[in-house]
Amino acid sequence: MIVKLINGDYQALVDTKGAQILSFTNGIEELFYDGALNPDNPNNTWKRTAPRLNNPGPHEKTFFYKGQTYERSESRHGFLRNEEFKIEKQTEKYVLLIFEQLPNKEFPFAHKVCVELSLTDKPKMETNGRFRKREVPHLEERVWIVNTAKQHEVFASSLNQNNMIYAYGQHPAFQITNPERTFVFFTHLNKEKNCGVEERKRYFLDLEKLKQDKPETMKFLGIKSGTIHLCEQLNEKTFNEIANMDFIGPNILLWSNSINSDSTKQFICIEPWQTFPGAFDKNLPKLEQLEKGKKYLSGEIAKSVILLGKKNSCLISSNYSFGRGVLPFAKENPRRVNL
Repeated sequence: MIVKLINGDYQALVDTKGAQILSFTNGIEELFYDGALNPDNPNNTWKRTAPRLNNPGPHEKTFFYKGQTYERSESRHGFLRNEEFKIEKQTEKYVLLIFEQLPNKEFPFAHKVCVELSLTDKPKMETNGRFRKREVPHLEERVWIVNTAKQHEVFASSLNQNNMIYAYGQHPAFQITNPERTFVFFTHLNKEKNCGVEERKRYFLDLEKLKQDKPETMKFLGIKSGTIHLCEQLNEKTFNEIANMDFIGPNILLWSNSINSDSTKQFICIEPWQTFPGAFDKNLPKLEQLEKGKKYLSGEIAKSVILLGKKNSCLISSNYSFGRGVLPFAKENPRRVNL
């Protein structure tokens, strides 16, 4: 089922299958690549737009946990992107989608995934505590991963489920026209001490990695939260900001399979991952754990979560905005950008 959100000329389409964003338009331009909306288009080298990824293990279909073997129907990036979400609440500008699952032969944890999407033009709290006014609507997304073992004690006790191990990532694809001139930069960074990512520095797409038969990802590690700006360089003095995306990290990956093709439609995926789509047994520190009965959120967000019955949750959020058009590079440092 397709859900339509409307705020003036702005419109977003969301598929209840996988809670996947399909489209975000301001009435003139489309922000996202249309792989999921038009999968039969021969120029679409990827048939998705913004799938949700919850792979807690390696890419093989079989993985092991506490001496038991689990066989997965999906070998890459988990099962969530193919599951049907229930519409819990919907208005013209807002929808809350929920998927809930008990332990089964594929995934040994009772859990719930709640996806909240809204088209809003309200001011938004930044990572440094200041408000930045949005003059036009942006697409705001909040996701809760919930350990529901306490609610399903009979099922959880058979597996001794106290902590739920999980990995979650988002995979939105943005349209681009010129990969050679496309770059990203970051603002409002909140990062780990060992993070080498610099604010306002231009990071051009690594075409050698992305043009391989099996494209490698570009990785930006150790970012707790921030804003990533997707841009195209026009000349030595100016660039065009295509889109910007606020996110909660800690890792950002860039990927595309269109750049190594002759397709006329190009895209780049900006992927915030709470962890990595990495090995389950070999590298457990890469995986997150949600403890049974522990509160993970604070302040106003925690109040809303508790009202929804989600006390032991982990919050992931993203906000998608159209770019601000043509902007100048910083004169004092040609590697950097002005806003």
